[in-house]
Formats: sequence, C-alpha cells, structure tokens
Amino acid sequence: MVKDQAHLLHRFGGHPFAAGLSLPVENIPLFTEAINQRLRQTLGGATFTPTIQADLAVTVADLGKELFNELKLLEPCGMGNPVPKLLIQNCWFENSWNRNQQDSRGKKVQYIKTDFEIRDDSFRSGFPGIWWGHYKDELPMGRCDCIAELDYNTFKKRYEIRLIAVRKSENSTLFKHAVNPSALIVDWRNVSIKEDSALIVEECPTSWDDLRAWLKRSLYNQQQLAIAWSKPENQPPEQIWLILVGIAKYLSRTNQTVTRIQLLEKLSIKDQTLYFGFKALKCLGFTLTRLDRNLQITLHSTSVVETQADAAVEQFLAAVREEQFQREYFAEVPLSTIVVMINSQ
Repeated sequence: MVKDQAHLLHRFGGHPFAAGLSLPVENIPLFTEAINQRLRQTLGGATFTPTIQADLAVTVADLGKELFNELKLLEPCGMGNPVPKLLIQNCWFENSWNRNQQDSRGKKVQYIKTDFEIRDDSFRSGFPGIWWGHYKDELPMGRCDCIAELDYNTFKKRYEIRLIAVRKSENSTLFKHAVNPSALIVDWRNVSIKEDSALIVEECPTSWDDLRAWLKRSLYNQQQLAIAWSKPENQPPEQIWLILVGIAKYLSRTNQTVTRIQLLEKLSIKDQTLYFGFKALKCLGFTLTRLDRNLQITLHSTSVVETQADAAVEQFLAAVREEQFQREYFAEVPLSTIVVMINSQ
C-alpha cells in the first residue's frame, strides 16, 4: 500500500511488521486519503475487530516460579515465536495505583504504569502485576477476564504479570441482573436500621476514587453498596495543626514511635494531607525516621526559617480545608449524582 503511493514520498522502506517513510508536509492529506482508500479496496468493505489469541488458560494459583520455568522452555521468544499469552478468567483487581515513570536522573517522564494485584477464587492472596500505558481507573470494576504475560522483575526480585488486555467477565451476576445502575447503590445516610446484606460505607469519602474503590469491592462480594456516612464534625484546621505539633513534641520527648494509621485516625485526615504536615514539621526542626512500619519523630534543631515554615504550615492548613470541604460535599451530594459519577469510569 505504501509503494502504491511512492509518487507522494521522498523515500520509504521497512519490513512486514513496520514501515518508515518521509514525504513533503503538503502531501500528508493526499497520502492519508490515498492509503485509506487503498485499504478499503483491499478489505472489500469488511470490518475487523481486533482479537488476541490466548495460548493457555490459568488461575492466579498457577502463577509463579513453576509456571515461569515451564514457559521459559519455549524460549527464545520473538517475532516468529511470541511470548505465551495467559488467559485468566473471572478475576478481579485490588490495590491498584498508577504513577509516572522516571528516567535515570529521577525525573518524571510522561509515561504511565499501573501496578495492581490480581485475584480470583483459586488462591487467598493476590499476585502482582503491571499495566503499561494505562491508568488505574481503566481497570474494570468487578469480575474480569484478562490476557497477560508472566514475567520476572529482576529489580523487585518477584514474579509478576504484564497485563495485555482486559474485559468485564460475563460471569458477573451482579452486572447481569442490575440493569439499572442505581440498583447497585442505596442511600442509608439518614436511616437508623440497616440490613447486613449490603456493603456499608460509614466513613465519609473525599474523592470519587474512594467511592469507586468501594464499588469494586461490592461488585466482587456481589453486594449492594450502601452509603451510610454522617455529616462530619470537622475541627478547625489550626487546631489539627496544633495537635500534630503536640504529638511530635511528645514523641520526641518520650522517644516513642507512632504509625501513619494512628496519626491519620487521630487527626481525621488523609494520607496526602499528612504528607504536607510532615513537610511543615521538618521546617520546624523535626526529623522523621521510618522504623519498619513505625515512625520516630525527634526535634533536632530549634533554628527555624520563618518564611519557609509559614509557607509549609499554610500548605498543610489549605490541604485540611480542601479535605474538609470535600467531606461536607459528599455528606449531602444526591444519590443520583453518586450513581452517575462512580459508574462513569
């Protein structure tokens, strides 16, 4: 097809799996239309749906060293001998998160990778995996079928899967029978008597991602999701800051440790807001040291750069205000809005 348009090009070449070419900029529209028309003539009006052929159906319990070593016998893999594709059916994803990749200097590059754990009914624990070029919100909610490749991560020293394709599973009975999305979610924010059959969310969220995570869990459990949080009683942000400073001074004086979870529960804030609190403490001369899962906070310096400290404290206070604003919003947002938003991705 490229050769047929040689009169529009400077030069071209390649092999059956790739082609390279150069052409004058003004010829791009002509080349685009001509090669698309040639393709339509070749296909004869037919349309094709992309498919991926799986080589082996496995469960999460099958994943790991033994299967990896068996598949390794098929190497070397390449263009004529592709890496085996594994079909994992009726599975779901947990603990997913995405981040930009970094170059050798530690700078972020504009490429995304999502980390997750894949689970099914064959094994109690999840198995780690990655999905290159995708965000965590692109993972379907509930039960799924997926195709993946099994790999060994030499950096993390672990076996993991590389997700190739994923779709909602036809075995998800909740998706089958809940034609109306609102049937999946009920509003119990002003109900005193609650049934045990639903998955009840009593902590007021601060983002739609929080609610989507709960919906994924309810789909897995084949339960309705019941929103049942109360309107939050927020402390003034300045008071929360004073409590954090008081805890830091106490821990420094007693040489005791604390966990992040304990701090989050005591201050009633989220992890990202606590991060800004840590930055502000450091500006006041505190040092934070991680000891396994605990944190040790010590006061090493009394010299404070007031402009930096004031800016860091204000950043923490702003994060607290934003979080409290989000909670107040979710305390009163209509159920219809919730249904639309958490089913939109």
